[in-house]
Amino acid sequence: MGWVADICMVPVMYVLQGNIREVPQRTHFWNNQKLAVTDVENINPKLLITIAGNPNAVSRWFGPVPIFHMPIFGG
Repeated sequence: MGWVADICMVPVMYVLQGNIREVPQRTHFWNNQKLAVTDVENINPKLLITIAGNPNAVSRWFGPVPIFHMPIFGG
């Protein structure tokens, strides 16, 4: 069912990102997959990138709406 939501959202996502040359991010919860512990154990650590993040970063949420995916709103 997630693919239907993706198809319906793509035109809106293009408008929100303000750029038709880039493919919209597909990071909705239905596009993510939880890994089992055995899957995680088999990941090669040499292929991983760890990013600590910035503790001083500004929140990119407007209530429940993630504006970090929406450059036209400062994301």
